[in-house]
Amino acid sequence: MANNILVSIIWQLFWCSILFPIIHFGISLVREVTPKIGHDERLFPRDILYNTDLLNKHRVKIADELYRGFKKIKPSPASVEVRVVASNRGNDFLYQTVIFLLEQQASSYPSFNYTMQICNVESETFSDLKRFDKMEIPISTLGDQSKNAKFLNSTLKKENDDYWKCMALTTDSRYILLIEDDAVVIPEFSNLLKSLVRKLDDHEYVDFVKLYHPNYLRKLPSYALMGAVSISLSFFSCYAIKSFFKTFPILTFLILSLVVFYDFTTYGCRLSADFRYYLTGSAYFSYPESCCTPAVIFRKSSVKTMYEYFSRSVAFEGHAKDHILDESPFTGRQSDVNYVTHIGSFSSIRQRAVFLSDLRDN
Repeated sequence: MANNILVSIIWQLFWCSILFPIIHFGISLVREVTPKIGHDERLFPRDILYNTDLLNKHRVKIADELYRGFKKIKPSPASVEVRVVASNRGNDFLYQTVIFLLEQQASSYPSFNYTMQICNVESETFSDLKRFDKMEIPISTLGDQSKNAKFLNSTLKKENDDYWKCMALTTDSRYILLIEDDAVVIPEFSNLLKSLVRKLDDHEYVDFVKLYHPNYLRKLPSYALMGAVSISLSFFSCYAIKSFFKTFPILTFLILSLVVFYDFTTYGCRLSADFRYYLTGSAYFSYPESCCTPAVIFRKSSVKTMYEYFSRSVAFEGHAKDHILDESPFTGRQSDVNYVTHIGSFSSIRQRAVFLSDLRDN
């Protein structure tokens, strides 16, 4: 009896050693042929990816070329109004954010269009904003001279107040997309946004969708999908070899599920998102994870109630506007891929450098 059990275990382990390399090769092949929609080699070339200053100059040069060839798009009704939350942080971040948004707008017009506006959260017009005079982009100044922030808590409070004021501005569009001024849109931005609008039209209970979450922090939604795929691959692999066993090889199935899941995690959270998008051409969203507001889309019909709630909120260290949004009673979702790349290598809130992990996660 003991010998039979030992032989069965060895036999099942043997089949694990046969099946896993096959599955691993299949996964690596899928990763190789599936384009990474979140990475833009033109704006983030790999040979200078670790040189933040050179990378920034490279993007500014491209933005300058686009700026010189800029052609104004005729105003037309749009489902989405994009609002850039702008502060005087320098480094041409705002310039890049706006220019690459305009490039995406031009690439999708007239089949899909969005209007644009800039929310100036300073008390007066700063020099970077004047660069957009040629483009005739509406600018709303929300800053208050009496609220100049000198300490972390007061800075977080001002940032929180300004953000919700920008959200609450009137619009004729059905959705309002807030983008912070250090976020550059990805190459598939317009296509994803168009698909997302259709999905939101079908899910009227969703009040907002977060369109950015650091890849290294993506856990539950992506892990759940990886787990489901790992179990499915392992089950069908074991089903294919069950004729070599008297019963279903449960040990092979369990071990294979675990090692395949681990193999998936080594490719990061984006493999499943990239594959799903190129298979269907559709945007997807799931339950949100806590953190981050570089890009959030809000349903206009929910904005009045949301502003009444958020205008009473108080931000402080450890409880910034992203925490306030996460803890709110409104129904939120999170996109399965980042619609923007965060380029702000210096935090104006905490006055220190930050690690741009997403740039190295492609």
